[in-house]
Amino acid sequence: MCADELIALAMQWLASVIACVRLVWQVGYRLSPAQFLVPGQFLVVNGHADDRVADAQQTSSRF
Repeated sequence: MCADELIALAMQWLASVIACVRLVWQVGYRLSPAQFLVPGQFLVVNGHADDRVADAQQTSSRF
């Protein structure tokens, strides 16, 4: 292998690593914080507590 082939291979590898990191970051950024809420905790949106989490918990506990 000559130096040009090694440089091209390194650039392709670096591009694939960057693409994977960007994909993981975008997926993690789009995950909703509501998925990680502890039971009984409220999601605050624009200064108001979001009661949908509590309502969903009460509804699921009835069945």
